[in-house]
Amino acid sequence: MISERYVWPSMKADVTLWARTCLQCQQAKVSWHTRSKLSDFVPPSARVEHVHIDLVGPLPPSEGFRYCLTCVDRFSKWPEAFPLLDISAKRSQQLSTEDGSPGLDHHSG
Repeated sequence: MISERYVWPSMKADVTLWARTCLQCQQAKVSWHTRSKLSDFVPPSARVEHVHIDLVGPLPPSEGFRYCLTCVDRFSKWPEAFPLLDISAKRSQQLSTEDGSPGLDHHSG
């Protein structure tokens, strides 16, 4: 590496500029930012037909709540958020059946 043999005040900026303008460096560079094909989602035809859900947290406590279950209806774009004391599967299931929301079938993770 160049820093093992040389040192000067603007070395980092100079090396960065040189690497950006070096044709061989750019041709050999591995690109990690590949773009994936967008999925072909069939648009929903009714409310609550497809709902995206996600769990957020842990968050700073507010009245004992540390987590939040978020839901967004794909048809209407209507958001809902439910504060949670914990993120147990039992509690999440209770919420989805209490409000009668079928089709909670997509999550981020």
